[in-house]
Amino acid sequence: MNLFRLKQSLRVASVMLAIGTVVVAGIAVLWPLRKPAVDPAAQTNATAAAADFTTIPPLESFKSVWAVDLRKPLFDGGAGPSNKPAFAAKLAGTVVEPGFSQAMFSLPGGQTEMHKVGDEVAGAEVLEINADSAIVLFDGQRLTLKMETK
Repeated sequence: MNLFRLKQSLRVASVMLAIGTVVVAGIAVLWPLRKPAVDPAAQTNATAAAADFTTIPPLESFKSVWAVDLRKPLFDGGAGPSNKPAFAAKLAGTVVEPGFSQAMFSLPGGQTEMHKVGDEVAGAEVLEINADSAIVLFDGQRLTLKMETK
């Protein structure tokens, strides 16, 4: 008997919710909307503006939009990546001794050069030499070069 009462109360609740939904929908449809008061001067400007939105512009007015090249680079040259050459030398090895550290650099032409702190290699100044890296100053930027592992 208890299950019967539970089912009956659920049916009554669902019917009440359905009736409430119908009543709210009916009120929403039938309730008159109030229009805000508008100045007559402002109303003439509003109708002119509304007339502009209801007309379809001719296709010729979109030529400037169609002429835009969407495949061009996303920068205009001034703010994008620079055309400066990259640092060409690579760190091949280091010799770290107190007061006499040197770094071995591989150059693009296949040559290998040894340089100490303060020397210039491939347009960069050697600032620091560590056991597995070297720091150089190239084009105003500090670059940390790591030894290549083979």
